[in-house]
Amino acid sequence: MPKDRILLLAQRFPDLRNLEGCLLKLWAYRELVHDQISDEEFDNILNYLDDRSVTSLSVEQIIDAVCAQFDLTSGEILSAGRRHELVFARQVAMFLCRKHLGLSFPELGRAFGGRDHSTVLYSCRKIQQLQRDDKNIKSMLQALTEKCLAMNEKSPA
Repeated sequence: MPKDRILLLAQRFPDLRNLEGCLLKLWAYRELVHDQISDEEFDNILNYLDDRSVTSLSVEQIIDAVCAQFDLTSGEILSAGRRHELVFARQVAMFLCRKHLGLSFPELGRAFGGRDHSTVLYSCRKIQQLQRDDKNIKSMLQALTEKCLAMNEKSPA
């Protein structure tokens, strides 16, 4: 493996357990395709693994990060309020929870004040579409993800 890839792996997966998991997945992929892994494939695999490495986050941590971003309280996010900025922040929080925690729509509905699974599904689809269409939304979601990761690193294991 080229030295630049090794350094990138060490930076993105600082703990041994996640690094080992990443290396095993890269090795398995290489065995599957019987060829060297291209730079694009390598990046795609790392991005996929990065999305899955946030699993020790909690719904509360994601809600807290979203609340800080939008200057709201967790009580407001979980409330039945329907102000535009509140609804948007709630949808962002649902989307990030779904993406990083992999919870089912009914589980997320319960976590967000007893909402129906179809409300969560709509929210996730809406934010996903906005992310595709609007670079500002995409960068805001990336910044929130990084903030969640930073919060996760600071919290005790």
